[in-house]
Amino acid sequence: MTPSDFRRIALSFPGAEESSHMGAADFRVGGRIFATLASVKEGFGNLMLTPEQQALFLADAPDIFLPIKGRWGRNGATHIRLAVADEPTLTGALSTAYKLRLQKNAPATRRKTQMSKILLTFALLTPAVRTFAQQTLSTLVGRDRVLLVFAPSALDRRFGQQLDAFDHHEVDLTSRDLVLIPLLQQPDPASPSTVLRNLRPPLVHADEQITVRRRFHVGPSDFAVILLGKTGAETLRSTTPIPIARLTRSLDAMAHTKN
Repeated sequence: MTPSDFRRIALSFPGAEESSHMGAADFRVGGRIFATLASVKEGFGNLMLTPEQQALFLADAPDIFLPIKGRWGRNGATHIRLAVADEPTLTGALSTAYKLRLQKNAPATRRKTQMSKILLTFALLTPAVRTFAQQTLSTLVGRDRVLLVFAPSALDRRFGQQLDAFDHHEVDLTSRDLVLIPLLQQPDPASPSTVLRNLRPPLVHADEQITVRRRFHVGPSDFAVILLGKTGAETLRSTTPIPIARLTRSLDAMAHTKN
């Protein structure tokens, strides 16, 4: 099989679409990744499986499947050797990853109730404005965990320290379904940092940030980092930069509770 075969089969499933992350092609359903071609230069396709599914594939065809190195692999992410796999094997593996993603997507509608209460609060605070913040958060309901980083400006020392903590850990964060949203009282006059370019956060305009700051009780000169789960519940708050180890521990704990 070839990368073109991988792409063809991945896109044959209902609702599947091709996107990209960090310059590599990925395949999604419901906006979430089930397979990628991030390792195509090494001759692999990548499958987002559970550890249990991974173990079954490895036991059945160890010459075709192997875990991705590191934490991703321990969590079930699996390489498939394209040159060795035949079409039924590749189709079956992609189908498994696709169906798993559908199962994970299914509970999203049940999570919308709690987040809708947050969005309603936003709307009540500014009834005349249909804010971008509302639209942004509503698209993340049930899909992503949100990290709100409040700072007076991009030049704030604490904001810089927080971005430094994320440097070289962007994949660790995005693989845990985290979306970073910086909320700066004063717009950034300079070009975005490497971290922000890699994480590609959604934009919330300055006038709309007032609503968000009121909702979370953060003053215009305050620094705060607030982590929201997929249900919209606040799970972590800090007035100092959060170390990456603490953040990833919190994200992993949330994953165990499916929040």
